[in-house]
Formats: sequence, structure tokens, C-alpha cells
Amino acid sequence: MKQVEVVPAMGTMVSLDVRTPARPEVFAGAVESVTRRLQEIDEVFSPWRSDSWVSRLISGTVGLSDCPVEVQRVVETALGLMELTDGFFSPFWRRLPYGDPGPDPTGLVKGWAAQEVSDLLILHGLPDHVVNAAGDIVVSGQSTPGDPTCAWRIGIADPSRDRELAGVVTLDQGAPRWAVATSGTAELGAHVSDPHTGRFPPALASATTVARVDVVEGGAAAADAGATALVAAGEQAAGLLEQLATHGLGAFLIDGEGSLRDPRVLLGTAPAL
Repeated sequence: MKQVEVVPAMGTMVSLDVRTPARPEVFAGAVESVTRRLQEIDEVFSPWRSDSWVSRLISGTVGLSDCPVEVQRVVETALGLMELTDGFFSPFWRRLPYGDPGPDPTGLVKGWAAQEVSDLLILHGLPDHVVNAAGDIVVSGQSTPGDPTCAWRIGIADPSRDRELAGVVTLDQGAPRWAVATSGTAELGAHVSDPHTGRFPPALASATTVARVDVVEGGAAAADAGATALVAAGEQAAGLLEQLATHGLGAFLIDGEGSLRDPRVLLGTAPAL
């Protein structure tokens, strides 16, 4: 029997769907630990809190070396993913419209936080679960404990039709954990800009990336950044797909017309998923 909890954090809701059989007090203890951890992350990384380390880093009040080690590591991850994506994911996206001097890693923090929450659930003896941080998802273990044939299946929202799915990603049960991240217009409209130009490319309405957490460097943070980068790349997404594939990331794309885009068409190779 699964147990579900929703925790408000980072200006959104983080849902915990635990499939491992556990006593209610064990689940409650895990939820308490997760809630504390998400509060810590919000206090440190929220760009909406003027006293957070990231807000001060963005404004240039502090330098990266002044920040806690955790912030330094997340920014370093963001910088590495900026290089991987040719800058279509960038912690410096604010510079063009706002002129802020410092890096802002929050474009991948939800994915990173989802993996942090997954880590905590595993530590509490709850290895079979889904963590969903507003579309940045980490799945762990088995969807139905005791039945390894029952795969995790993640629905992809159709950005052009409310409450409809554009497709479903089925995840290999041979991997201990997967990260799935979606970026696009379905929930917030056109909000992903190309950091090089400040414009909002219309070519892709949605991009979903999938990564094995135990294989892909950066794990769920890389999936989060990769999805954002593909939408920001627009017509240049084809070349970026190749680079993400070398990093172990698969992709599921929906173009601006609402049609599925098969990576085979863009790359001339076998699909990533």
C-alpha cells in the first residue's frame, strides 16, 4: 500500500509517493526529515528571499568562495552543464535582461532537490518511491515492490491540451533510480529564454529529459538543466541532442505545433528513449 504526502517548498509543492511497505511512524519520520531539508534548501537557494545565499550571490554582495560548500558545488554543477549545453542552460541568464553580476543556479535546483529528497527516503529505509518537485521527478526502486515486471511509467503533459498526455516514458527496471525532467509551456507559458539573446524560441513547446541517476554526472540536476536547455535552444535543439546523448541523457520533444519530435528525425540515429 502506497503512502503519499505533499510538502510545500521552493514556491511549489513537492510530492512524495512511497511504495515501500512501512509503518506509519516510519513514513511520518521520513516526511519530517524531508520537510526540514526542503526548508533548508529554500533558505539557502531561493532567489525570492533577499537574505538567501543565492540572492546575495546573484546581486554580487558575496562571491562564490564566500558561500557554503553546498552552494559552491551546485554552482559548479551548473557551470559544467552550461559548458555541456553550449550555454543554452546558463546560471548567468539574468545578465542579459537584468544585468545581475553573479551566477544563479536555481534553474536546476528543483531537480537537484528532488534527488536530495530521494536520498533521504532511501536513508529512512523507503527505497521504492517517486519524488515530484513540480515536474522534476526522481523514481527509485520498484513501482510495485515484489513485482519487478511492473515498470515505472511517467506521463508527459501535452502543452496544447489541458489534462491530456502527449506520451508516456517507460523506465527500465534494471536501474536503481531515474530522473525525468520536463520544461516548456504547459504550466507557465513561454518562460524559457535563450540566454544568448534573451528571446523565447518558439520551436519547442516541451522537452523532457531522462537520466539514470547512477550513470549521468549531475543526476537529476543534469536532467533538469538539459530539459531547459533544449527548449532554450529552439531550432538548434538537434545539435544539442547529440551532446546531451553523450552525457547519457535521453529526450522526448514536442514542437511548437504540438507534434511529437522523434530524436531519430533530428539526429538520423536511433532514438534516445
